Amino acid sequence: MKDRFFDKIDWAAFWTATLVTFAVYFFTLGPSVGLEDSGELATAGAHLGVPHPPGYPFWTFCSWLFCKAFSWVTYMGHPTPAWCISLFSATAGAFAAGFTAMLICRSGRDFLGGGTDGGSGTPAPLPMEGVNEWLCFGGGVAGALTFALSPVEWSQSTIVEIYSLNAFFLMWVFLLSYRWMKKPSDFILWFTAFVFGLGLTNYQVLLFAIVPLALVIAMKNLGLFRDVFIYLMPVALTYQIMQVGCLQRADQYMQSDVINKHLPVLQTAGCPSSAVIVVGIVFLVVAVVAAAVLKKRGEGEKARLAVLAFGGFGAALVFLAATLFAGPAKWEGVSAAIAPLIEPRTYALIGSFIAASVVLAVAAAVVEDDDRRIWEGKSLPYLMGAAVCALIAIVIAANVPAAGDLGYHGKAYPWGKSIAMFCVPLFALFALCAFTKKGLAFAIPVAGLHIAAFVLLKNGAMNGLTHPCSWWFCWPIAWNFVLLALVWATLPNGRSVAGAAFFAQLGVSFYAYMPVVSDLRNPPMNWGYPRTWEGFKHAIQRGQYEAIGFQIPKFEVILNYFEDVRVQFTDLLIPFALVPFAAGHWIVKKENRKAFWQWMIPALVCFLLMSFLLIALANVKGDLQDGFIQKVKFISSHAMLALWIGYGLVFAAAWGLKMFLASRTSQAEGRPTLEPRGALNARNLAMAVAALMILVSFAYPLVDNYCGNYRLGVNEIAFKLGGSEQNGHTFGWQFGAYQLEGAKAVKEQLVADEEPLPDPDWPPAMDPFSIFFGGTDPGRFVPTYMIYSANFRPDVYLITQNALADGTYMSVERDLYGDEIWIPSNDDSAEAFNIYVDEVQRGVRPANGDLKIENGRVQVTGALGVMEINGILTKMMWDHDRLRHSFYVEESYVIPWMYPYLSPHGLIMKLNADRTPYDPKTTAKDRDFWDWYTRRLLSDPMYRRDFAGQKSFSKLRAAIAGLYSKQGRYADAAQAYREACLLYPASPEASFRYAQEILMPSRRWDAVLELMDYTDYLDPNNKRTANLRNYVGSLRSLLAQIEALEPKRRAGTLTPVERVTLANSLFQIGRVSEAAQLVRPMADTAENPSELQVLAQIFLAAHLDVEAEKVLQKFLKAAPNASAEMWIELAKIQHRSGRKTAAQQSFIAGYQLDRKGIFEKLQKDQELLELAAPLFQRK
Repeated sequence: MKDRFFDKIDWAAFWTATLVTFAVYFFTLGPSVGLEDSGELATAGAHLGVPHPPGYPFWTFCSWLFCKAFSWVTYMGHPTPAWCISLFSATAGAFAAGFTAMLICRSGRDFLGGGTDGGSGTPAPLPMEGVNEWLCFGGGVAGALTFALSPVEWSQSTIVEIYSLNAFFLMWVFLLSYRWMKKPSDFILWFTAFVFGLGLTNYQVLLFAIVPLALVIAMKNLGLFRDVFIYLMPVALTYQIMQVGCLQRADQYMQSDVINKHLPVLQTAGCPSSAVIVVGIVFLVVAVVAAAVLKKRGEGEKARLAVLAFGGFGAALVFLAATLFAGPAKWEGVSAAIAPLIEPRTYALIGSFIAASVVLAVAAAVVEDDDRRIWEGKSLPYLMGAAVCALIAIVIAANVPAAGDLGYHGKAYPWGKSIAMFCVPLFALFALCAFTKKGLAFAIPVAGLHIAAFVLLKNGAMNGLTHPCSWWFCWPIAWNFVLLALVWATLPNGRSVAGAAFFAQLGVSFYAYMPVVSDLRNPPMNWGYPRTWEGFKHAIQRGQYEAIGFQIPKFEVILNYFEDVRVQFTDLLIPFALVPFAAGHWIVKKENRKAFWQWMIPALVCFLLMSFLLIALANVKGDLQDGFIQKVKFISSHAMLALWIGYGLVFAAAWGLKMFLASRTSQAEGRPTLEPRGALNARNLAMAVAALMILVSFAYPLVDNYCGNYRLGVNEIAFKLGGSEQNGHTFGWQFGAYQLEGAKAVKEQLVADEEPLPDPDWPPAMDPFSIFFGGTDPGRFVPTYMIYSANFRPDVYLITQNALADGTYMSVERDLYGDEIWIPSNDDSAEAFNIYVDEVQRGVRPANGDLKIENGRVQVTGALGVMEINGILTKMMWDHDRLRHSFYVEESYVIPWMYPYLSPHGLIMKLNADRTPYDPKTTAKDRDFWDWYTRRLLSDPMYRRDFAGQKSFSKLRAAIAGLYSKQGRYADAAQAYREACLLYPASPEASFRYAQEILMPSRRWDAVLELMDYTDYLDPNNKRTANLRNYVGSLRSLLAQIEALEPKRRAGTLTPVERVTLANSLFQIGRVSEAAQLVRPMADTAENPSELQVLAQIFLAAHLDVEAEKVLQKFLKAAPNASAEMWIELAKIQHRSGRKTAAQQSFIAGYQLDRKGIFEKLQKDQELLELAAPLFQRK
C-alpha cells in the first residue's frame, strides 16, 4: 500500500477544527445583509457581477454557487442571498481553520518524531506510541481554534466579505508548501502554484507570500530556486519594458512622465499576416516542448531533429509573414490609438530572428555532449547560431530611427536610470546561466529579445499594454508561452519551473471572468465596467484606492499592532507564540531540527511581511476609525501567530509531559511507573492534555469575544471595533428597508412588547419609481442589495452620488437605466467639469480641491473637489427628472445646492421638486421618530457590539442635523447632533460637526473642549482633536482681539496699526469683505512691508485687483526677494488686465525665487499656465 503523507490523526485534526469552527460561525451568522461593503458584494455574488477592485472573480463565482444552492432560504419573506454568501464566508473560514490544524498536527509530529517522512525514512520509534500524536492533534486543533475565534477572523467569517477566503488560500498554500518540503514532487509544486495564482485573484497581498515560498524552495532545493530565479529575470525585463512603454507620447502640451514616441502608422502596405504568425508561434512552442519531452526520455537526437524541423518551420513562417505574406492595413477611429508606431513588418522581422535564436538555443540544449565544456561539445555551433540570430534582431531594432520630441519642453525622461535597471537583471541572468548546465541556451535568446525590445522602446517604437486586441498586448502573451517552453527545454529543473509558472498563470487567468460577465450579463453590480480595457485595468490595478507608498511606521503604530495582537489572541494564549522560537531547538528531536528551522524561518518571514511591511504600505494611522478599516488586512499575520501558538502548545505540552513522566520514573528499574495498561498511562495523559488545550483555546476566546459584558462595553474589542458575532444583528436590513419603505417596514419588524412608532404612518415609503441618491458605502450598497437581490422595492432607481464624475460608473448606469431616466452622457459630464473649472476660476464656487494641469489635461484632485462636480451632475439629473420622479438623498458629502429643497424623511432626506421652507410639523415628526429610534437602538444589546451599525446610523442622524443647522434651526440641530453622538460616541464627524456648527458659533468654548476631551478618551490616537483645540484657542484670541478693538472702530479712533490688526483678525475668521472695506483706504497710504503683506492678502481674497496691485507693487519694491507667491499674484493681476509683458516680467521674478514651487503651481492653475506658456515655448 502506498504511504500516505497525512495520517488519520491529521485528518482527525482537520475535520475537528473545521466542524467546530463551522458550528460556531453558523450559529453566529448574520441573518441578512450587513453594512459596509456587504450589500455591494452580495449583489455582485447573487448576480455573477463584478464587485469593487480588484474584482474578486473566484470569490464571486463561489458566492453565486452558494446563492443558487440555498436560494430557498428567505428573510422577512424576501430572498436573502446575503445569508447564502455569509454561509460561504463561514465555510471558507472553517476550512482555513482545518488547514491550520492539519498543518500544525502533521508538522508537529515531524518535529517531535511522531510522523513519517517519505523523503528521509521513518524516524526512531517513540518510547510510548501515540503520545506525540495526541499532543500534536490537540495543539493543531487548539491553534486552529485560536485563529478561528480571534475577533477579526471570526467577524469576517460571519458576514458577506472576502477575507475568510484570503485566510483559506493562505493556509492552503502553506499546507501544500509543507507537503512539498517534506516530500517534493512536481505535482504538488504545480498544484501549490495553481492555488497561489487563484488566491491572487482574491487577495493581491498574497503576493507577499511568494518570498517565504521562495525560501522554502531555496532551503530544500537550491538548484530549483536558481532556475526559478532565472525564469523571473525575463519576466522582470518584460515588465519594465511594458511599464515604460505605457508612458504617454511627449509633445508640446506635456509636462512630465512622458517619452518620445513615433506617431502611429495609420495605413501601410506591409502589415504581416497575423494568422501566419500565430501558426508559426504554435509550431515553435510545440517543437520546443516536444524536444524537452524527447530529451527527458533519452532520445536526444530525435529531440534535436524535432526542434530544428518543426521549430525552424515556425520561425520560417514568422519570417514569411513579415515578407511574403504582408499586405495592406488601415487603422482608423478607435483603433488609431493602438496602431503600430513604425512599419509593422519590422516587428515581425525581429520576431522571426528571435524565433530562430530560440530554435538553435534549444537544439544546443538537447544535443548529447557528455557534459563536456561548451567550447568542446556539440552544442557550440548551435549556441553561436542562436547568438548571431539574436544579434541580427538587435541590429534591426537599432536601425529604427529615434522619435522626435514633438515640441516637448518638460523634464526629460531618466533613461540612465531605466538602462541601469534593465542591465541589472540582464547581468544577473548571464551570471546565473553561465554556471548552470545549458544555461546559456536560455540566456542568449532571452537577452536577444529583451535588448531588441528595449532598443525599440528607447527609439520610440514601443507601447505598453494598450489594448487586448493590439500587437502591444499579443507579443508579451506569445513570448510568455515561448519562454515557458524555453525554460522547460533548457534549464536543469525546467519542467518543474515551467509547470509551476504555467499553473500559477492559469490560476490568475480567472480574472478573465470579469470582462466576460461584465459584457454578457450586464449585472447590476458591474464595478469599473471591466468589459472595457480601461475598466479592466482600473479593477486589476485597484484604481479607486490611493497609490501605495512606503512609509517607515512610527514606533507607536508598531505598539498598537502588538496591542491588537494581544487582544486578538488573549493574554492567556499569546505567550505560547514565543515558545517555538525560545525552546523549539531543544524540544525538537536532533535529527529534525534542520527541517524545523527550514519551516519556521519562512513562516517568520511571512509574518514580518504581512505585519510590519503591510503596516508601512497601508499607512496605518492608529486611530479608531482607521483601525476598523485596517484590521482585516492583518488576518494573514494572525494566521502565522496562530500557527506558532499551536506549536507552542504542542512543545509546552511535550516538555511538561516529559518532565512529569521523568518525576514518576522508578529509580530502581529505570522505567515509568505509569504502566501502559494503567488507568493513567502516558497515552491517556496525552489525550487529556490535548482535550484541555482544545477546551481552553475554544472556551476562553469564545467567552472573551462573544459573552463579554456588551451592555457596558467592558469587552475591549467589542467596544472598540464591534463584536465578532452577527446573529441578531439586523441593522443592515433596518438600514435598507426603513429607507425604502419607511414606517411599513418598521412595523413589520416590531415585536409585541416593543414601543410602537410615535406616528404609525411616518416616515412614509418612497414614492413609486423614485430616484435615490446613495452617498455613504452602506447608503448606496444596502439599497442596491435590497432593490436587486432581495426584490425589495425593485422600482427604485439607485444612483451613487459620489461616483457621477467617474466615466466607468456612468457607463454602468446608462446600461441599467438609460432607457428609463435621464443619465448624463459623456458630453454632459464634460460640461459639468467645465462649469466647475470656470466657476472656480471666477471665484463663484469654492475649489475644495486642487485643479491640476497634467500633461495638457485639467484634473481635479481631492474628494471634495470631485464632489463639487458630482453636485453639478446631480443638479442636472434633478433638473431633467424632478417633475417625473421623486428624489431622495442619503448624504455622504454635503452638496450645498440641495439644502433649500431638502426635508427630513425618516432615516434619509427627500429632495423636493421646489424650494421647501422649514415645516414645524415635519420637524416634530422627525424629532419624535429619532427620539424613539435612538432609544430602540441603544436598548438593543447587539447595537453596541456593531461598530458599522453605530457609524452608519450616527451618520444618518448627523446629516439631518446638518440640514437643520443650514436652515438656522439650531435647537433642532443641537438635539439631532446629540442623538448622533449617542448613537456612536466615538464618531469624529458627529462630534466635530456639533462643535463647529452649534457650539462654536454660540461661543460655548468650554463645551467644545469638553467634547474633545471625551473624544480623546474614546479614541486617544485621533489627531484631529488637537487641531480643533488649537483652532479654538486661536479663534478665542482673535475674537477677543476683535472685541477689544471694536469700540475704537465705532468711535473712529483706530490707529493705522490697530486698523490692520483688526482687519487681519476679521480676515482670519472669514469676514473677508468686512476686513477689506476696513483697510481699503490704506491702499494708498500704507508703507510698512509687514502691513503691506497683510493688506495684499486681504485684497486678493476679496478680489479687489486695483487695491491689491497697489500694495503688491509697494511691497515688492520694498522687499523684492521676500515672496515668490506675491510676484505670481501680481503677474496674474497684470495678465487679467491685458498687460502681458509686465505680467511675464513679474512671473520671471517669482519663478527665479522658487522654481520648484512655481512649477508645481503651474500644474494646478490654468490662468498661470496661460500666462507662462509663451515663456517656456521660447526655450
